[in-house]
Amino acid sequence: MCKCSETTVGGRVDYQYAVKIVCGTIDKQAKDQPLPLGNYKTKINIHNFSRCECVTFRWKVAVGFTHLKVGPVSDFSDATLCADEALEIDYHDILRRVGRDITGHIEGWVVIESPTELDVVAVYGTAASADGTVNAFHTERVAARCLPVCDDFSLDVSTGVSAWEVKSPENGAVFNIATLGQKNPGWADAQPGSLWVRPGTDTADGDYTYKLEFKLCSGFRNPVLDMHLLADNTIMNVSLNGHTILASQAPSNNNFNIPPIQCTANSFFKTGKNVLTITVNNQGMDTGLNVHGSLEVAHGLCAGEPMPLLCCPNIEYNAYLQKFPWESSSAGGWQGWRHDGETAGTTGENRRMEKVKIQLTGCIPPGMGIAYTVRSAPLVGGAQWLETVTNGEETGHLHWRMELVKVDLVNAPINCHLCYRVYMRHNGWGPWVTEGNEAGSSGHNRRIEAIEMKFC
Repeated sequence: MCKCSETTVGGRVDYQYAVKIVCGTIDKQAKDQPLPLGNYKTKINIHNFSRCECVTFRWKVAVGFTHLKVGPVSDFSDATLCADEALEIDYHDILRRVGRDITGHIEGWVVIESPTELDVVAVYGTAASADGTVNAFHTERVAARCLPVCDDFSLDVSTGVSAWEVKSPENGAVFNIATLGQKNPGWADAQPGSLWVRPGTDTADGDYTYKLEFKLCSGFRNPVLDMHLLADNTIMNVSLNGHTILASQAPSNNNFNIPPIQCTANSFFKTGKNVLTITVNNQGMDTGLNVHGSLEVAHGLCAGEPMPLLCCPNIEYNAYLQKFPWESSSAGGWQGWRHDGETAGTTGENRRMEKVKIQLTGCIPPGMGIAYTVRSAPLVGGAQWLETVTNGEETGHLHWRMELVKVDLVNAPINCHLCYRVYMRHNGWGPWVTEGNEAGSSGHNRRIEAIEMKFC
């Protein structure tokens, strides 16, 4: 009995049987065959040994040719056995499954996958000719291996969510992650749930190819790709694994497509790596692409395979602390960089934060940045918002109390959100807020003493 280690999410596994097949006749005409002349037959007997339960399993054929040549792999086909029932897969079943131009001698594998264990026995026989008597006969029980069940594959393919790459006429075959949010004022607003992307600063005329790669698990079913596209200037081609799924679309409004063009596909997907490409022709100063859509594939998620999504960076922040008059010169000042939820500043020491610096680190998608400002007040006089600064620059004012902090993300991936909160004298920690909102309190003569930030 096969003992599958239940290490996957939910402990779900498939029992997979790989059965070697050798079928058909080798005669004097087949000079490149390494096997002796004769007729070879393989049959596969399958038995459901359950006393009560029916099981639906699936099977496919993978053919291999001589001289290291890869043959066709069929789609899966379903079959059902109830308690104590049995069936057989023979040469004719295999031929029908492979189809196309495969005839005569076949070598390869029949692959069987079942949610429960089965009895699988291969039967091999040979004869001198197709109508000759048997001169060799052998049976072999096929052992199961245990594979994680592939969950459903669900991907938001929108630009600003998935990691689209682009190559330009100027950089040959080199693809780079597309730059986020660089929007020409003449372009249409991005579709909700997506951002414009472009090839960095390239503006040359010619074809720009955008690419998204993803992997699908063997045995996937019912793939559905649905996209709505905006482009500057012309969408020349949309293809999946080299097959065109949308032909050239001329601009319908000035230099870009309005309304968005719909593109759908449920064919040309394959096991393993898939490549979706969109070619945009540029005839002008700027070029860009905006995609909003989704890809849904039943049982298509490869176990442990990361989704091709844009990454979210890490956050660093540094607090400048008040120095009391009686302290040494080493007290107060810049405290040092804190990271991803750590506390910058002090709590319960009545020591105000006077300045702050914030920056992104780690994996930063091209075009993404951070901008921030504070509302500060002198010992005498009203509070005021200071000039907005970016990416590691300092803001605040020496000897002033800081009352409010506001942080914005610039061209951030849609799935990246920044959370932050501040500690205020007499109030303690305030609530977490997200990018674009104010943290702190104004008009109550209270000061910020510490801050915490993280992507959430």
